[in-house]
Amino acid sequence: MRGYTLFCKSRTKRGFPLKSIIQGKKDSKRKCLLILDKDAEGYSGLDSSHYDVSSVGIFATNLRNRRAKQKNTLPDLQWLPRWERREGEDYTLLGAQIDISQCWLAIPRRISRSGRSQREKPYENINHELLRFAFAQAASWSSNKRLMVSFEDETFNHETVTQLCELLSESDLSASCLDVLIPESCVAQNDVRLFYYWATLRDQGARIFIKGLGKTDISLSLMWRRSIGGLLDGVLFDASVLMPTGGVGAGHSSLLDTRAVDFYLGILKTFRNLGLRIYATNIDYEAVLSFVMHAGCEEASGEMLGGVLTSAQMREKCIASKGRVSTRKRHIIRTTEGL
Repeated sequence: MRGYTLFCKSRTKRGFPLKSIIQGKKDSKRKCLLILDKDAEGYSGLDSSHYDVSSVGIFATNLRNRRAKQKNTLPDLQWLPRWERREGEDYTLLGAQIDISQCWLAIPRRISRSGRSQREKPYENINHELLRFAFAQAASWSSNKRLMVSFEDETFNHETVTQLCELLSESDLSASCLDVLIPESCVAQNDVRLFYYWATLRDQGARIFIKGLGKTDISLSLMWRRSIGGLLDGVLFDASVLMPTGGVGAGHSSLLDTRAVDFYLGILKTFRNLGLRIYATNIDYEAVLSFVMHAGCEEASGEMLGGVLTSAQMREKCIASKGRVSTRKRHIIRTTEGL
């Protein structure tokens, strides 16, 4: 128990044995609250036989001060580099992908005095802050780098699209540098409002990608209708589906699932004929990379090209790939990384 803080409260305004708390004994006249905090100040150990309730206010003040400092601190996001390959050229850095739901639980949330967290639209409020932070980071990259934001079906609706448009107008990030990645369930909806705002976002220059190819069932007829309707720009392809069940260690081409290779080669060709861009992910083996290049995938990401980066590492990679960084106004935002 050393290194933790014991926070005790008594209705009788008296000290009481710590042993009774540790053993879990109940007393109808006393109300005990045990808080474990590694970093709390004022730790006095568990060697004493009594704990004075008068110092409760000091501990509570210290905890509130630390939480107040963390209230406006966002966790450092993890960026997955995206690479683009044109015919006859090597892969070049295109931008990065961010999953908007990856760390929303890590953000400190307001707690009411009753001890219950506020429930009014937690996803929407937290997503708004993450989007604002991601846009500010992407705006500091060079002007030709693109940001891809990945949404889940329960977080992407017409209100989310409206929020994206508002944040774009407030930030230095151009809509022509934004890619939105959504599941097929969003495309299958018959929400007229969603399609209207969707088209508005695309008219500003943003691109819409559908994820799930290789992991979930995708309707080819639905993809065809949405593509000719001008609502889609690309498809995300999970290249790990090419590996046999259980995976392989070497990743040689002879160990790939030949049936999956032939099947998805035809599927990707069909999508390309519809005018859709192919974004291949989970390229962790050389054989998978060879398939992606042979299939003509315009974009790719994975361990063979580069792993996940922090915000500082992503910015350095943009400097190395371009030789300069955009001179547009930088937003100073506190993060756990210190940026």
